[in-house]
Amino acid sequence: MENASHLFTRMSTAQHSLEQLRNDVSQALVTNTAACECCGQDARRFQELHGRLSTALAALHGELREH
Repeated sequence: MENASHLFTRMSTAQHSLEQLRNDVSQALVTNTAACECCGQDARRFQELHGRLSTALAALHGELREH
């Protein structure tokens, strides 16, 4: 049971880290877009990264809910 608790804690920590990274990417996208500092290619990369992070978070959240 201790191993399951340790795994849950690690997964929760990973979820928090991914959420922070996703928020940082979102903020960078908004800031760069507002300042017109990024070209369309950069904006697409940020959006793709944000989407991938959101997908990973959803999967991790699903795993946490199951266990």
